[in-house]
Amino acid sequence: MIKHRQDRPTHTHSLEEQRVGEGVAQKFARGDGRVTALYWTPQHHRVHAVWEPGAIAAKFRRMGGINAVGFPSSDETLITGGGVTQTFQHNSGRNTIIVWSESTATTSLNSNGGLYWNWRNNGYTTQ
Repeated sequence: MIKHRQDRPTHTHSLEEQRVGEGVAQKFARGDGRVTALYWTPQHHRVHAVWEPGAIAAKFRRMGGINAVGFPSSDETLITGGGVTQTFQHNSGRNTIIVWSESTATTSLNSNGGLYWNWRNNGYTTQ
């Protein structure tokens, strides 16, 4: 069963909105200093959050961010068996799914590849 993250932060202040590619990004800082980045693109028609201190955001940045992976097309989602996944869509249409779990650390899957479909067909996600 997939659930959305329950620990949504209370944002205390925002940083300036920035144009990024075909969309916009804006970061919001909590009182404790943790930051969530919100991304919007006309391609997705809604805002998706990337939790900046998280492992998925770190992998997203290491992979080249929006230019290489694209905009987030989902929020972080809890997955069966423990862990979190988030999907990113490049303007070419390619989807990349970044997955984190305690047992595997952070990895990425091409949603058009065989490994992803094996992972999905074995019940690890419905995305």
